[in-house]
Amino acid sequence: MKIQEQKSHIQQSPSTQLASRINTTPLRFDLRGFAARLCCRLERSGIKFGNDGFPIIPQIFFTSSIPPDALMYPCSKVSQTPDLSRTILCCFENDRVLIGHLKRLDERIKKWRGCLAFAGFDLSPCMNRPLIEQQQNMWINALVTAYVAASGIPVIANLRSGVNSTLEFLASLPIGFPVAIGSHGSTRGLSKNEMDLFRLKLGLTMPSEALVYGPVGFQSRGILENAGIPTRRFPDYRAICKSGMGKVA
Repeated sequence: MKIQEQKSHIQQSPSTQLASRINTTPLRFDLRGFAARLCCRLERSGIKFGNDGFPIIPQIFFTSSIPPDALMYPCSKVSQTPDLSRTILCCFENDRVLIGHLKRLDERIKKWRGCLAFAGFDLSPCMNRPLIEQQQNMWINALVTAYVAASGIPVIANLRSGVNSTLEFLASLPIGFPVAIGSHGSTRGLSKNEMDLFRLKLGLTMPSEALVYGPVGFQSRGILENAGIPTRRFPDYRAICKSGMGKVA
């Protein structure tokens, strides 16, 4: 599927009204136009949208189980994985890298095809950023994840969010499936609000397993253990390179 569409089609898409929520142009990238085109493509592929404008990914597109020998690599390092068929590709990367993915999304998807699963797009919705930016990034993350799923790549729900008012995306996630969590930035310790938010997201999604990319902080580990959620930790790419586990150029 190609993202590019005629402007007349974009204006006919009811879900593109949410593009008005986008008010930033990261790295001179037309995020609003990108979102409008992606909405149009998703609707044409049969993806439905909720009343909040978030795409509803059919449950059959989500991966329900993860084999014990699975790997997790950043999407930008797809060429370095020793076995793409058992690799979960994640987007726990710098936003500059992620914008690069957006600019060439169809090309990237061709390279990602054949992976075990895609662990959700992850433009940063950091809590210290303006609310409108958090909301727009959460929406873009949902659109891209839905587009990857509609392109035939299995997906895993990513629980990354901003403040409480950015949790709209949870309504479109299946209950009882594996979830992906990027731990970088949280190992320093979580505030009470962050811990409460983490518990809330786990309670609403009731994941069968938590797939953590990077080190697991003691607070996150305690919350997952108390919730009875099995946790599997995957080393980040730097640790992979140090251990010699991947095909490092």
